[in-house]
Amino acid sequence: MHHIALLLPLASLLTAKVDRIAREALHDGPLAGLSIAVESKGRRVVSRGWGFANLELGVPATERTLYRIGSVTKQFTAAAILRLVETGRLRLDQDLGELLPGFPTQGHRVTVQHLLTHTSGIFSYTSLGPDFWEKTTRLELTPGEVLDLFKDRPFDFAPGEKWSYSNSGYHLLGMILEKIGGHPYAEVVRTEVLERAGLRRTLYCANEPILEGRAAGYSQKDGKLVNAAAIGMSIPFSAGGLCSTVDELIAWQRALETGKVVSAASYRKMITPVTTRDGAPNGYGYGLGIGDLDGHRRISHGGGINGFSGDLARYPDDDLTVVVLGNTDATVGLIAARVGRAALGLSEPAVKDLPVPAEEAARMVGTYQVHGHQLVVFASGGRLRLRSPGDERGDELLYQGGGEFLVKGTPDHLRFDTQGARATALRLGDGKRWRLEAVRVE
Repeated sequence: MHHIALLLPLASLLTAKVDRIAREALHDGPLAGLSIAVESKGRRVVSRGWGFANLELGVPATERTLYRIGSVTKQFTAAAILRLVETGRLRLDQDLGELLPGFPTQGHRVTVQHLLTHTSGIFSYTSLGPDFWEKTTRLELTPGEVLDLFKDRPFDFAPGEKWSYSNSGYHLLGMILEKIGGHPYAEVVRTEVLERAGLRRTLYCANEPILEGRAAGYSQKDGKLVNAAAIGMSIPFSAGGLCSTVDELIAWQRALETGKVVSAASYRKMITPVTTRDGAPNGYGYGLGIGDLDGHRRISHGGGINGFSGDLARYPDDDLTVVVLGNTDATVGLIAARVGRAALGLSEPAVKDLPVPAEEAARMVGTYQVHGHQLVVFASGGRLRLRSPGDERGDELLYQGGGEFLVKGTPDHLRFDTQGARATALRLGDGKRWRLEAVRVE
């Protein structure tokens, strides 16, 4: 009884902290709505919504609001693949050319494990240019038609040589699931993993069905909220096509970790960073990222898709799970990190916004190329901003000193390699591991 009595004020304190974090995020974003759930030592401490699931109808966001979860989908796809492996229908070392004979491997041997770990070297179709984002993503295409968008592109590197995030790899995993499972991806995932986890409100988020509690999606434009651009939901497919709620994602993580979905051995593979021949650290297993938050081990994945953003983080050594879902396409990763720090009793790091000397800023402005797509650093209103394909406004860069920037509103750090009169490359990561390097092209 004394232990329970002690927990109650601690839970109340955390609830107040999370409420403050959420309200600040809604105001500063601006964001339309958020739902947050926190489970600590098996007890649901926070589970509620803030803001609106639908602004035009004035519908509040709650813990039951259904959000598109983007790339958080990848761990469901990975788990479904591992179910096929466990039941003898697939091997991790099986060749892609054998599984999908029509895919041109260009002389490379690509395995299922390469696809799961983003080490295949296959060009990521979401790195296609503005025409893809402005036109093609609005269409409903078959998996084969999406495949045609990238299958003939040159490999970025030899399979197993490096790590580079590839939505194409997870698209191919979805096609493998359909071929071996004998049903559409949505049905295979439902029977292989969702039912095993006891989930009822996690499902493929197609546009046509009427889905109870589904949030509308929004974007930021000129400091205001607007309706998000349409997207054909066949485009994200097995790389990012699911919907869920914060409570269901808490239940999913618990089921995954306790062996209800895949075996303990399979789950260990999901949370073990892959090794590449170049030896560079990458912090990624099968559909899950492995890292830490101020020294606390974290297993997590974020997701972003038109109008939505999500983050699911598990702190296994602390028996803590944090889920943040939002219906604005501005990353909620920083919000999830703030909630995690509050739950762990950690102080928030100071975010600096130091002035960048004009001559230094001029050295960094330019276009940088990474695996088939470009990142643009440009100056606007006396600030540096970073723009990726499909994003004309870009994200503000906050100078932290020592040559390092923070991408505002995200946990991402950016550092420039400089030589002479201009930067030669930029690196993006968490400040400890640099997961992406883009080389200057102009």
